[in-house]
Amino acid sequence: HVVLLLNGILAYFIPDLPRTVRDTIQHEKDTELERKLKEKKNFAKAMKKHKNDGINYFSDARKIIDYVLVVDKHATTLKGLNCLKNFIKYLQGLGVEVEINRGNIKENIYVCLHLPSKAIQHLSNIYGINIDNMGHNYIPMSSIDLKFTHTSLTKNMDIFKRQRQATSMERILIAEEILNVAKFGDGENEYGIHKLISINAVKTAYPLHDGHYNYDPDADNQSLNDRQLLHKYWANFSFWYKEQPLNIIEKYYGSEVAFYFAWLGFYNKMLIPAAIIALISSFISFVQLIAGHNERVFENVLKIRWNVEYVESQTKVRLQYKEKATHKRFSMVTGRLEPYTPVKEKTFYLTLSFGICLLFMVVVVFAVFGVIMYRITVAALIRSTTEGPLETFETFLLMSSSAILQVVLIKIFGKCYAPLSEWLTKLENPRTQVEFDNAVVYKRYFLGFVNNYASLFYIAFIKGRFYTPAHHSSLTGIETDICHPCGCLMSVCNQLFFLMVLKSFIGNILTIAVPLVPQLSLRNGSIETNFRKIKSKFKKPTEEVLQWEEEFRLEPAGRYLLTTEFMEMIIQYGFVTFFVAAFPLAPVFALVINCLELRVDALKLVTRYRRPIPKKQSGIGPWNGILQVITHLSVATNAFMLAFTSNFVAREIYKFQHDNSLVGYIESTLSLYDMKDAHSTTIATYNNSTLCYYKSLSYPPDHPEKYKLRPQYWYEVGMRLLCVIVFEHLIWVSNGMLSYFIPDVPQQVKQKLHHEQILERDLKLKVLNDGMLKTRRRKRPEGVIRRSGDEQTA
Repeated sequence: HVVLLLNGILAYFIPDLPRTVRDTIQHEKDTELERKLKEKKNFAKAMKKHKNDGINYFSDARKIIDYVLVVDKHATTLKGLNCLKNFIKYLQGLGVEVEINRGNIKENIYVCLHLPSKAIQHLSNIYGINIDNMGHNYIPMSSIDLKFTHTSLTKNMDIFKRQRQATSMERILIAEEILNVAKFGDGENEYGIHKLISINAVKTAYPLHDGHYNYDPDADNQSLNDRQLLHKYWANFSFWYKEQPLNIIEKYYGSEVAFYFAWLGFYNKMLIPAAIIALISSFISFVQLIAGHNERVFENVLKIRWNVEYVESQTKVRLQYKEKATHKRFSMVTGRLEPYTPVKEKTFYLTLSFGICLLFMVVVVFAVFGVIMYRITVAALIRSTTEGPLETFETFLLMSSSAILQVVLIKIFGKCYAPLSEWLTKLENPRTQVEFDNAVVYKRYFLGFVNNYASLFYIAFIKGRFYTPAHHSSLTGIETDICHPCGCLMSVCNQLFFLMVLKSFIGNILTIAVPLVPQLSLRNGSIETNFRKIKSKFKKPTEEVLQWEEEFRLEPAGRYLLTTEFMEMIIQYGFVTFFVAAFPLAPVFALVINCLELRVDALKLVTRYRRPIPKKQSGIGPWNGILQVITHLSVATNAFMLAFTSNFVAREIYKFQHDNSLVGYIESTLSLYDMKDAHSTTIATYNNSTLCYYKSLSYPPDHPEKYKLRPQYWYEVGMRLLCVIVFEHLIWVSNGMLSYFIPDVPQQVKQKLHHEQILERDLKLKVLNDGMLKTRRRKRPEGVIRRSGDEQTA
């Protein structure tokens, strides 16, 4: 006990570490803490500065963040974490640098990825992304050289010249390619970011925008990032008449998005001459054919400008195809066993997919007939009442109410077509992603075609064609749905007006107005309470939300976001071309709607969606073929509208037979009917009439062949068919002449392209010669003496 007591006294007065050592360690800890706080403070300042600069960095404020993976630490299992760990190791093996950050909101973990310059140079060559193409300059381009349509982005060609480094879009493109092939397991199909998302190892993945879209109005263009420039000059309704900065759009979003807006802008410009001569309906199809050919010329110029002229379709097999295709066979190309789908299985699923599409089309047709029955029933109810204001406006009320009902049904059915098309395509299981995307596009369009045009085709070509009063005993049968004595053009016009205005114009207004409602409702207590709840989810409320976390709350830009926008415009293009003979002002309405549509689409892309994954695409893809089919089909529809739906041919025949006079023309189109021949008592006693007239070229009731068609009817049908043939051949001849005189690629562009190829070849030869010269100098030994004459060099 004496020894233990002495030991305790010594331990108290003699510490394990001398005071000087402890002070040194504490000083080092304080210094390290101050250094970390200073770095954090500098990082916050750098983030604040770079937020304005539009670039997102690692904690060192130097390395740009190219891609972000979001992981929910509560939802991810141990197996998922191991897969994610292997995935990140694979990325690091390819040279990708990784930094992990914890989120302030929703307890997310953000895995930030950066591609160094060496990795970009190496991987760009592997994936065929040419980032060194000097011909890829962002030179302003405009098809109409009008000063008042220019902006700073379309007239200053020094600011946006292509630099000798990868753009943010190209960096994202390379990162996406890496993420799609990175492995996280030893299994054959254990690779790709989409597989990680499907097993809940990763919540989502997205590239970042170039900073926030808000900008200082007094700042010059040099200090603004691309997103701010696009918000200022493109996603701005005050610039509705200005040229689009297509080259900046392509630089930021990729060629797929740029081609969509290039086509939309070109379509709007082609609507201008169509709107000017809209009252001359017979010329509209001619104008659309001119537009179709010029669009090919415009597209070819853009292919060369954006260096996507020779982009090949991806033939890489989809991961989902490998997982679903249980059969394998030896490939003569790769020399390995590859998955495949037998012909019988493929035929079965194609037949099933076609049958389901056909079933939905039949449902849409039945919905159209339901609207017809509604119109017939309401008309019968109005006529059975006493005279009043309803009977006075009967025609207008019936047409308007049925058109509105049809629009509602179209909207309801339209919501089903996108998921249905994807589900059916998954059943078919196409081999490549390009085949999958094209199949989805075609299904969506064919379903949308029937949904949007069925009622119009019925009114234009079927309504009232097979009606004869002697053969029907009721006023509420579908056969009694007939046109006004003046024709069906007014009904087509009314239906088309409501479809275009309600579907497009009001839809765009709602797109603009709906996001503003929460902002206007912040004055309400309930909204303020919800806002506090959202704010309380911050772990550190005083800390600023960083860009990658802020963009997590934006709407994800799905793979078929652009397909939906294209679908709306292609359907509208069909409205304008198919039925313009009935509604000559359709191009005018389309032009007004599209000026709003273009800026609305731009605003959504810039402000409300995450940055979409860019795609290299040489044109508008499968929509080109659909547009050509629509254009050719519109010639036939306009020809039949002119010949059969309108009274143009009948009037010309009557004028020819009556010395160029139309006196008595209306009476000549009507036939007499004796009410005594009616099978129904209601019809026989209707309006207390004994005789009535109906639109037909039939014999009168006192004729031996009463109510049968007269020879005049067949003569008129023959002349109408002749009109169709002449009209179509005139259009085809005109189109052939245009194709001959207007080449697909302008001669000036061909010459410039040839000149650039020569310059590129000369540059490669110069580099090769310089390299060979340096190699010879390195291989020459010291002390070599060159001798003159025919003597050899030692």
